[in-house]
Amino acid sequence: MVSRRIISGVFLFFVFVSQGFSSEDFTGNSLTANRFTSSEPINIDGKLDESVWQDVNEQNAMSFYQRTPVNGKQSDYKTSVKIIYDDFAIYVAAKLFDPNPSEIPVEVGERDNRGLNSDYFGVFFDTYAKGQNAFGFQVTSANVQADVYYTQSGDDTNWDAVWTSEIVTTDDGWQVEMRIPYSALRFPDTEIQNWNINFMRRIRKTNEESYWNFVDNSVSGFVNQFGELKGLRDIKPPVRLQLYPFLGYVGVLESNGTYTNQLSYGMDLKYGLSESFTLDMSLIPDFSQVQSDNVVLNLSPFEVKYAENRPFFTEGIELFDKNGLFYSRRIGQASGEIAGSYSEEDSISNYPGDPALINSLKVSGRTKGGLGIGFLNAVTNKTEMTVTDLETGESKSVTVDPFTNFNVMVIDQNLKNNSNISFINTSVLRGEGGSDANVTGTELRLRDKSNRYEVYGFGALSNVWGKSENGERDLSQGFAYRLSFNKISGNWRYGATRHVESDDYDINDLGFLSAPNDFNHSAFLGYEKFENFGVFNRAEAYVSASYNMLYDPRVFTRASINTSLWAQTKGFWSFGWNASYRPVDENDYFEPRVEGRYFNKPENFNTGINISSDGRKRVSFWMNAGIWTLPERNQFDNWFSISPNFRVSNTFSLNYDFSILKVRNEYGYVDQEESGADDIDEIDIYFGKRDRTEITNTIFARFTFSPKMFFTLRARHYLSTANYKDFYELSESGNMMESDFGDVSDNEQSDYNVNFNSLNVDLVYSWQFAPGSFLTFSWKDSAIDRRDRVEKSYSRNLNDIMGSDHTNNFSVKITYFLDYLAIKKMVNKS
Repeated sequence: MVSRRIISGVFLFFVFVSQGFSSEDFTGNSLTANRFTSSEPINIDGKLDESVWQDVNEQNAMSFYQRTPVNGKQSDYKTSVKIIYDDFAIYVAAKLFDPNPSEIPVEVGERDNRGLNSDYFGVFFDTYAKGQNAFGFQVTSANVQADVYYTQSGDDTNWDAVWTSEIVTTDDGWQVEMRIPYSALRFPDTEIQNWNINFMRRIRKTNEESYWNFVDNSVSGFVNQFGELKGLRDIKPPVRLQLYPFLGYVGVLESNGTYTNQLSYGMDLKYGLSESFTLDMSLIPDFSQVQSDNVVLNLSPFEVKYAENRPFFTEGIELFDKNGLFYSRRIGQASGEIAGSYSEEDSISNYPGDPALINSLKVSGRTKGGLGIGFLNAVTNKTEMTVTDLETGESKSVTVDPFTNFNVMVIDQNLKNNSNISFINTSVLRGEGGSDANVTGTELRLRDKSNRYEVYGFGALSNVWGKSENGERDLSQGFAYRLSFNKISGNWRYGATRHVESDDYDINDLGFLSAPNDFNHSAFLGYEKFENFGVFNRAEAYVSASYNMLYDPRVFTRASINTSLWAQTKGFWSFGWNASYRPVDENDYFEPRVEGRYFNKPENFNTGINISSDGRKRVSFWMNAGIWTLPERNQFDNWFSISPNFRVSNTFSLNYDFSILKVRNEYGYVDQEESGADDIDEIDIYFGKRDRTEITNTIFARFTFSPKMFFTLRARHYLSTANYKDFYELSESGNMMESDFGDVSDNEQSDYNVNFNSLNVDLVYSWQFAPGSFLTFSWKDSAIDRRDRVEKSYSRNLNDIMGSDHTNNFSVKITYFLDYLAIKKMVNKS
């Protein structure tokens, strides 16, 4: 109760303070769109030769202002934009003047690749004029499209819409023509539309990024810095019904010659429930062509978090992204428990992998009043194993993962001054007496009118009901909260945060949390220089400090002081430096894997640098290097990574990533055993002194025939070794004691040594043969090899993984886009 009153008091204080911030109202540019009433159709070809474009007033007076490299400077290049609309779409025409058109770069790449060596033009619509969410449509000088949905938490490049564009190179630059149907947007059903808008232009040869309505680098946020679009009226949100039926073939070849195959079919559906909300549904989904995971050897006490690559769970999930409460990889992941019952003496066979996803749906959108609502539901199939009674020989099927329902519900209300408040609830329900979970959270972000200061609050309650035993369940409850105050705009930035997680806080049935039981205070101070000075375009410097304890018991764990510097030169090279110092012994309560025990780490220090070269060049690179040292234990780590990029031509590029980590004299958990009693003090915990090496080589090649047809090849080899040199017992004080546990041979081999290799190859061919319709071919090769004998030769490790058991996956998939409005229009014409 006391802590609750403290939290409430602090929260109310921050609210009171935030209301008192003095500021000036933001005023932006204004642009009027003209209604297109001519019977002459507009042919999207980039030529801009239709009479309607000649009738619209030229916008030569439009001034663009740089965000980079010189914040606030007027653009060095002339740009004019025209915008018209009819009952079905918005049309944008832009003339992008350049005194040397032959120097305009035109690298071709896949859709949504915003890192190409090309010029860009973009238009952004904030259709509710709230300054928080926007739809972005960008076109390169090679007519490569990118569409992005912008939110407060970032930009979502996985959002895709169906729209049309074309470009033409002229004697005085290049031109863009775009048709954006209303079905690609969400807007209120009102007679007069009040939208915000902005236009962007990037000139690659000077690395200039400029905007019609100035987007100030020193001000936090992007959408809140748009101008105003007037003149839109009497347009109606259309019926949004889009179907994506697909047909696929998948074949799997194992190393032993076994070949299995299946024909897959299904459909994705998008339906506009209203002008604001969309139902997105996947029936019998097929994820056979998803990119392979970057598998690693994990010797830590924490779970590895892998990226989500399944399209349904990457597009349009920004509403659900709240403080780790939703981690979509949980859907279709084995729970790690067995729902059915069996005897430990029984023989187990046919143990299943991850459960299959039966169906999934999500509903999301935002009303004209700024109320965002998100609902996601997914169901996974049950999995079974075979259990055989060794005495009777009888076999039976036992459920491993039961039918499971995953559900997420989010409500997010936009407030004044780019602020918001949200509520989220996640639920996991398992059949056949499996464990269930429910997490409820809320988030509040308050900003002043100038968007300079921010008060942030988050709180969540977790409930986990354990597996049913004789009709009874244990309930575990936990909580977490975070309070922070930050200055988020201007040259000087600073803030302070209090973050608390109880020891029973558990969100991992549908969220992701490495470890709970944290009581943390931190603060930072930084200075960012946005104006050019000397040889630099911009620079920044930050210092921060943190102090951590466990929540229960309230004991010290670690303290750190951190600093970083970053600068970009006028030649567009970037240099960074960072350092972290932990001045006092830290107590790690997670590495021992036994509650209440800790591992002591004396004073330690790390530092690193990073360098990136000018990306406009045919050959560019990114490099990172650093060291970590713990002098008292003679532990010394160093790492190095480099990523050169070779732009062979405008259609072919090659990227190579190399990284190596060397860890010397590291102490880490190995094993534990009971020494005769159940008491925690009677558990012997064993650590090993080891050297570790991690080497990763990744090659990525892209060959593009056109903006709608390309090949990509990605090959990754990962090697990780752990070579144990000695073994110890962990004392009650967290230090190492001599022990006779484990053996190390004369050639430094041990039963606990690990030699781990992983190889993945992903080859993809994609052809967009019609708007929204794709033919894709995928070949994936994967292999894992794990041994307890460390092989120091890299070439021998490579030979070992090449000679191990491989799984080859071949798939072909055709997806066809069907749009209700397009079909209706065709029927009416006929």
